[in-house]
Amino acid sequence: MSSTSTITLRELLTDHLDIMSIPRRSFFAHLAHYTTDTFQKERLLEFTNPEYIDELYDYTTRPRRSILEVLQEFETVSVPWQKLCSLVPRMRGRLFSIASACKIEAIGTGEEVNGLEKPTSTDVDLLVAIVKYKTVIKRVRQGVCTRYIASLTPGQDIAVTLQKGGLHVTKNELDRPVVMIGPGTGVAPMRSLIYQRMQWRAELGQPVEDTVNDLLFFGCRNASADYFFHDEWAKLTQTGVPLQVFAAFSRDQVPFPPHLALPLLANSAAAPESLRAGPRAAAKSPCVRCAREQERARVYLRLVGQDAAGDSRGADRDVPEAWGGGEGGRGGVSGCDGEDGAV
Repeated sequence: MSSTSTITLRELLTDHLDIMSIPRRSFFAHLAHYTTDTFQKERLLEFTNPEYIDELYDYTTRPRRSILEVLQEFETVSVPWQKLCSLVPRMRGRLFSIASACKIEAIGTGEEVNGLEKPTSTDVDLLVAIVKYKTVIKRVRQGVCTRYIASLTPGQDIAVTLQKGGLHVTKNELDRPVVMIGPGTGVAPMRSLIYQRMQWRAELGQPVEDTVNDLLFFGCRNASADYFFHDEWAKLTQTGVPLQVFAAFSRDQVPFPPHLALPLLANSAAAPESLRAGPRAAAKSPCVRCAREQERARVYLRLVGQDAAGDSRGADRDVPEAWGGGEGGRGGVSGCDGEDGAV
C-alpha cells in the first residue's frame, strides 16, 4: 500500500490489524487509559499485575479470548482511532511448508522477448489443516488464514510470497540416506524432500539398486482420518522408490502409549541397517561407516503444534531420546535440520 493511498477504518480492522489475536499483558495496560469507569479500570490493571498472571492466563490464553472480545466486554473503553495501529498488532502473513518438489516448466515456446526468456511456472502443493474448533467457553474459533483458504474456489487468483527454505538439500547428498520425522501436517516438507530426491535421481540416471533407503516417521490421531498421503507412500514403494514409512496413530493404539517416539523406539536398532541398504553395505564395516561423515544419515525433524498424542512437549522430548540422543547417537545419525521451505 503506497503512502498516498487511502483506507477506511473497516479495511484497517479487517485486513491489516489482527483483532482476533490473543491480547498480551501490555494491551490491558493501554486500555486502562481509555476508560473512565473505576471498576473496569481496576480490573484491567489487575491483568497487568504479575501476581495475577494465572488470572490473565485463564481470561485470555486458556479460552483463546480475542482482542475484539475483550473490547466488547469492557464496553466503557473508548480507544481513539488514531491509536489503533499502536494498540492492535499488525496481521502477519501465515507460512505453509511447500509439499512438492521444485519442477520448473516453461510457458509458451521458450523464445526470448526483449533479450529476456519468457517466464516459467511451477506447481506448488500445500498441506493445510483448516483451523476450526470450540474453546472452553463454547465459542467457535477459526484460523484467520485457513478460513480464507477454505472460502477459495478453483481457479481463483491469490497473492503469495515465497520464503527460502532451510533444508539445505543438494544433489551431492543422494548417496546419503535421510531420516524424516514429520507428524501431522509436518509431513509436508518431507513429501517435498522425497519427490525432490526422486527428481534428482531421475536427472542423474541413478539406478534404483544403487540408492540408499530413506525413512519417514509419521504420526497422527486416526489412520482413517489423518494419514496424509497414505496412498502415495504405498504407490511409491510399490514402484521401487527407496522409501520406508513408519506410522503411529494415538487414537488407534489405546492402551498402547501413543507418542510418535514409539515407532522410533521399536525401529531405532534396525533403522541404521535399513538406512545403509545398498550394494556398498556388504563391502564396508558398519563402524567405519558410522565414523565417516559422508556416510551418515541426515535427520529432518518437523513438529507442528502437537504430536500424535496431542502433546507437543512430549514429542520434542521423546523423539531425540528414541533416536539415541540426536547428534552422535546410535546408528551414526547426524544432527537434526528443523527448517523447511515455506510459502
